[in-house]
Amino acid sequence: MFSGPALQVLWHTIYNPIPLLFTMPADLLQIEEIDERHSDFGRCRTLTFKRDPNPEYWKRFDTYAPFVHKMGFLDQKSRYWANFLVLSHRVCRVLSQRSLQAALLPGLQSLNVSSNDLPYISFFFNPHLRSIRLVMSPDLITPLCILAAEIPIHAPNLERLQLVENTAWQPAQKVLFKPGLSKLLYTLNLREFTCDFIELDDELIWCLLTMPSLIVIGISTDILTLKQNLLRHPLKEPRITSFNLWCDTFKKGALVSVASLLHPDNMTALRITFTAPSSHPPAEELSGFLAIIGKQCSPSLLADLQLDTAASRHPAAAITFNMIRNLLPFSHLRNLNFSAHPFDLTDDEIKQLAMAWPLLETLCVNTDPLAGPPPQTSLNGLLWLATYCRQLKSLEFRFDETCGQVLPEEMGAAANHRLLFLSVGSSLIENPDKVAKFLACTFPGLSLLMFSHSSDDINHERWSEVQAQIQFA
Repeated sequence: MFSGPALQVLWHTIYNPIPLLFTMPADLLQIEEIDERHSDFGRCRTLTFKRDPNPEYWKRFDTYAPFVHKMGFLDQKSRYWANFLVLSHRVCRVLSQRSLQAALLPGLQSLNVSSNDLPYISFFFNPHLRSIRLVMSPDLITPLCILAAEIPIHAPNLERLQLVENTAWQPAQKVLFKPGLSKLLYTLNLREFTCDFIELDDELIWCLLTMPSLIVIGISTDILTLKQNLLRHPLKEPRITSFNLWCDTFKKGALVSVASLLHPDNMTALRITFTAPSSHPPAEELSGFLAIIGKQCSPSLLADLQLDTAASRHPAAAITFNMIRNLLPFSHLRNLNFSAHPFDLTDDEIKQLAMAWPLLETLCVNTDPLAGPPPQTSLNGLLWLATYCRQLKSLEFRFDETCGQVLPEEMGAAANHRLLFLSVGSSLIENPDKVAKFLACTFPGLSLLMFSHSSDDINHERWSEVQAQIQFA
């Protein structure tokens, strides 16, 4: 019999209530025939009660229930069908009745809710619940709206709410859920809110930004709508620590304004993603955005900076040293993502960046630009990144092997780097043997090398040879 700390570990996290229900007498439980209605998610079986349980049957359930702090799957499609049980209507009815007497899981603090959990999940709400991650299916709008109304009543102290799209929602379906979303945002005082698939209108943005405790935000909205809202209702203090914005298209003049109006002084992460193919921020606006980051963000706090855009037929402005030098003081940067914009930097300028960002883990820039100047960086650029950014795990970087020579005496400090992923795009090489030896020495644990594919391109053939060599190095 387990007791004390062992119970705290064993029952801390459960995927659903079924393990607790299995603590009840075996002759009470029955697993019914496979329910084909759930065939989209694997073949499911149903757990039911043969009869209504009497109070004695709950003794072990009530003993272990207080140890449960987290419940739910991260992804219902990951459930293996042989262990996949759903609760019958009878079990749900019994749980509902018992929840009116006392909290079923009095210590529960975090819930991951999927579609099959909706019939019973609100029975486990309690005033101590702090986090809900809700995977939302557009086929279940009515129960989702009901759940949205129950959260503020039965989990009034909720601090973290994540709404995650299961399958694609149509615009009309999003409109149907907006009353439920409004109910949540008007009645809760969250510390963190994330929803990237329902575009918030002006009223909901205002409601969200006026939450006194909110410090982590991830929303989808039009960037001009956000700008106008911030102008009408300016933030009084720099309280946001993480801001993630998904917007449809880039709008001229809005990027720099929004970055400034958010008062990013305390931000550890700022991520802006333009999801629809469109023109990219021009050089002037890109430069202004980086200048605002350099001026208003804290070098000791900002760790994650992203400006991402969908694929476009329009060439993106290159990032020059005069632009990126604003970020040199940010020695705590860990992730830097400008996937649409190529670097236009020399080896010496790359060296300055690498020396300034020793904690960098991810660096992503455009490696296959539609237009722009050829890369000024040689293999030495990779050398400096490997020498000074020893935490780097993922790198998307374009260079020209022919425009510089690596000195053998400088290889020692770069060798045996733990980089796992390298994307070189259309990087130019003439000597595959030289490049393969460099990569094998510098990045011996490299798991994936990616480069641009074109069957009639001699450069592609050379990179294919490099890939073959390092696989057998």
